[in-house]
Amino acid sequence: MNKFINIVFLLLFSFLTINAQDAEKVDPETAKIVAEGDSFLKSGNYDGAVKKYDEALKSSQNYQIYYQKGIALIKLKKLPEATTALKKSLEKNPDNYSVYDVLGKIEYASKDYEAAIEHLQKYVEKEPKASSKQKAKQLISKAYYSMGGQAKVDGNFEKAVELLQKSVAAADYDLAFLKLAEVYTDMGNYEKAIENADKALNSRKTISKGAPYYYKGMAFKKMGDLEKAKENFLLGEKDREYGEQCKYELAKLK
Repeated sequence: MNKFINIVFLLLFSFLTINAQDAEKVDPETAKIVAEGDSFLKSGNYDGAVKKYDEALKSSQNYQIYYQKGIALIKLKKLPEATTALKKSLEKNPDNYSVYDVLGKIEYASKDYEAAIEHLQKYVEKEPKASSKQKAKQLISKAYYSMGGQAKVDGNFEKAVELLQKSVAAADYDLAFLKLAEVYTDMGNYEKAIENADKALNSRKTISKGAPYYYKGMAFKKMGDLEKAKENFLLGEKDREYGEQCKYELAKLK
């Protein structure tokens, strides 16, 4: 979780300042305190930033102050407190839809996948920028993948398939296609296993190349097509992750 916060959140957050539209709602002295908090936040003094935002909130309930406080609390890895501040920001200004994105990332990092999906989907609905929408969809896909993987571990294969299909519907996630190939193999639906192994291969970004070949080989083996099984195991035998498994299966086919 810490690695996720340190890398992803560092790239994510932009600083909000009191804009002209809200200037009349914040007196000059409060705006000065907020500016000091922003300065602390940018310099890495997150405790100091939170103290300044709390001071400013005594005289103004501006949604941007709550947002900035939330960001500072995330940097301090105080996720429950950050969530409270961000939800307060959203309560004060429901149009500030970027909060949905931040909340979704916090919940994903906390493994609260259902809540993460809910907030990220709301963000996707409102965000006009295609690249930002796509990043949120990719995280939605990963959340469904994690839930699907757990369903498989629990032995609920039907639920696993349902969740993994939602994962690949959100984004072409190679790991989700690969997991579908694995689940379908375990279920005895070998044609579906081969189909999803091919999709994993075609969308490959994070998985090793031999992984889909291994599951294709297993599916063909179960179907009794030993020549195609051998063909795929041979394609995967030099893989760094699945090579030994492919070699083992090849030895049994001799």
